[in-house]
Formats: sequence, structure tokens, C-alpha cells
Amino acid sequence: MKKIISTILAGFMMVSCITAQAAGRVQKITETLADNSEIHILYNDTVVKYDDVKPVNTDGRVMIPFRAALENMGATVDYNNDNRMVTAKKGDIEIKFTLMDDTIYVDKNGVQSTITMDVPMIIVSDRTLVPIRFMSNAFEMQVGWDGETETVIILDYEDYEKTINTSAPNLTKMSELNMPENIKGNTDFDIIFNTEGISEDNINISLSGKADSVKFDNSESDDMIINFSGFGVDVKDSKLSIMSDGNRAYVKTDLIEKIAPQIKDEAVRNEMQMIASDKWYSVNFEKLIDAIPMLEESKAAFEAVLTDNKANLASLLSNMVKTDGDATLDSAIMLTAFLDSFEEIDKFITITDKENGGYEAKFNITDDDFKTIMLNMMGLSNNGLISDEELKKEMDAFKVSVSSSSAYDGSKLNGDAAVDMSVDADGVKMGIKMNIKQSFTKDDKLTAPTVPADSVDITDMLIDALK
Repeated sequence: MKKIISTILAGFMMVSCITAQAAGRVQKITETLADNSEIHILYNDTVVKYDDVKPVNTDGRVMIPFRAALENMGATVDYNNDNRMVTAKKGDIEIKFTLMDDTIYVDKNGVQSTITMDVPMIIVSDRTLVPIRFMSNAFEMQVGWDGETETVIILDYEDYEKTINTSAPNLTKMSELNMPENIKGNTDFDIIFNTEGISEDNINISLSGKADSVKFDNSESDDMIINFSGFGVDVKDSKLSIMSDGNRAYVKTDLIEKIAPQIKDEAVRNEMQMIASDKWYSVNFEKLIDAIPMLEESKAAFEAVLTDNKANLASLLSNMVKTDGDATLDSAIMLTAFLDSFEEIDKFITITDKENGGYEAKFNITDDDFKTIMLNMMGLSNNGLISDEELKKEMDAFKVSVSSSSAYDGSKLNGDAAVDMSVDADGVKMGIKMNIKQSFTKDDKLTAPTVPADSVDITDMLIDALK
């Protein structure tokens, strides 16, 4: 099976999503950018402030004081008054330029190059202003302009990844935890989801079963028995087999065949019955991802997820939002929302290392904490729009319960994960319970699972569906 930790992360991500609207950095950015009286510089999650000389727009080029700009981007700056040479260093990149010259000299790990400015530097109130795009590009940052808010956007993905790794160390660590290679395993799972009062029909879904798995290097096979009930469908002891060899996944199941007769819509039912239970169907991940219009970095991030390669959370997030060309305000806000949400969730997580590579993860949020998050999501808390008495009524109207835990014993090669969350708000109820138990046996004599010799390739069908 996939990494056990992905299960518990799913529970955390549910709460992470609802914290986004209560995000402090996002709110601060949007409030600041709403003021169109001056040009703004947004560096990752921070609106840069200049105390004396402000940025100016000259013939469509935003010019900023070089020292304040570089230092705000995390560079160390040195100025030699004798030869008017500026030296700035950030990470493994060092740049040099002479005041009022149009050439920037870049040194990255001993490899030298030059960037020529198409706009000359200017002097304003004894401050030297430089075109921000060239400064940012010299340090390999993505730069863009949002005309509606008069904002220069600078996205420094390397700095962003460091920030989220520091701000959410527990989530970062969880994203990097991997099961050992060359293992056989079995899993029992039981998931229940229900709602009441949200729609005319209550929703009750249950999914349970077991799986036998083999993982060898980048290859994996899972043979599952599934029981599913919900949306007018009831299936018992359905078989689902999944195999992968890195770039291609293979699926064979009788689940669709068992569900089809219970579907009322004849057209949908007929289409579903075309899926044969005795055939293998395959998807080429590389071809599928390549057909999606996105940057190569983003494609690599998606491919890492689909092939279950080890991927750092921050790197995965930044690669998923990169745009082709200039940076956009939407990307900056999205990255900031991720940072806000993960930092908030990380407060409630503890990870304890155990012997032999084991760990125990716990989600320690209290019911009152979760209740506050829910109220923030609806804009009812800490916004000054309602009185303390009204807020107390809203708090009393909520009945919430949330808990989550995960453990993996490296010496015994077994683990379990559990999520239990319920919300009752004035007759509107939602609940989810998830319990998963896994055990493994390491076998260095394992060989890669043998993938099907014949399969029906449905990659093009999926690509057409995405279009």
C-alpha cells in the first residue's frame, strides 16, 4: 500500500482547507494591496515596506532602492564607496554591479554570466533606484506585475520552501516519511462518512475492506477486497487489483460491473457495463501528465505523487503553482494560503521518534480549537462584526469533536491510523470516521511484481476527458 502516513495527512488536510479563510498572512496582504495610493512590492508572503524613498514606475519599469530591495529579498549587501561597486549575495548566487552602470555580473557556484538592464538606474532623494525585475531575475526569482493592485510580485520558491519547512516542521516531516522497500503487507480499513441536514437527502457512505500488497523498488501491487455502500449503491466483496511499475498503472476490478445494475440512468449504466471485470486497464502516467498544460516542474511534482516517490511537501506545493512566464498574484496568494494553513495545523501535531525508524504522530487539537477554526471559516470570530454575546451563542450552537493519530513501529513493521471528526451546528451534522491498520514483512528476496502482458490502454480516453 501507499505510505501509511498519507492516510493521516488526509485527515489533517481536511482541517487545513477550512483554515485558509482565517489565514492571517492572506488577510494582511489583501488589506494592504487594496490601497492603490502607492506601488506595492509583494515578496512571497510579505508586502515590503520602504520608510523613505518609495518605488516608482518609470516608463513601465518599477524602480526600487537597491539596498532595501536586496536586503528584503534576503541578500547580504556590501557597498564599496571607492569604486561604487555593489556586491550582494544570497544562497549560492552573488551579483555585482557598479552604480549607474547597466550590467549585472552574476556568479553562481563559480559559473559567471551577465544581465544587461534595458532601463538605466535613477537617483531619487540621494537613493539609487534599480529596476526590480533585473535584480530579482539575477537571483533566479519569478517576477510579475499586477496592474489592478499596482503590485510587483516576486516569488522566491527556494525561500518559500525554507519558510514552510520551518513554519510547519511536523507536516514537512510527515510528508517525507516512507515505508521501507521490499515488503509484503496487509491492510484492514474502515471508513464511514455521513451528513444530515445539509441537503434534502442525508448522505451515508461506508467503505471497508482489506488489501494484500507487495512493494519492490518503484513497483507495487495491491489486491483488495472492497465493501461499499452509499448513493443508492451497495456492493459486497468486490475485487480490485492495482499494479504499477513506476510510469504505468494497471487496474482490474469487478466493482464497476457490480455497481452498474444498480444505476438508474440507462445511458450511464450502459457505459459502465462496458468495463469488463476480466480485463486489465492501464494508464501511462508520463503521457497523461505530459498532455496537461503546466510547467515541467509542476509535471514533475504530479508525477512524484502518482508514482509514490518521496517528495518534500514545500517543494511539491511550490512546483504545483508555478506559472509559465511571469509570477501572478493568484500564485502568491495561493502559496501564502498554504503557508498560513499548514502553520496553523502544525501547532496541533506532535511527532515522536521511536526506535528502529518508528514514529508516532498525534493530532492534538481540542474541540474548542476546532470550533474556533470553524467559526473563523464563516467569518464569525475575531472580526468585530458581532458582539461577544452573539459570538457565545454561535459557539454554544456548535458541537464538535475531532481526533486523529498515527503510529508506525519500525521494529515490528506495523502501524495504524485513525481519524474521528464530527460537527453538529444547529441541526446540520457531518461526521467522518476512519480506521486503518497495516502490517508488513520485509523480504530482501522479493522481486518486482509481474505486470500484465496485455492491457487496454485508456490513457488517451482520460486525456480526452480532461480536455
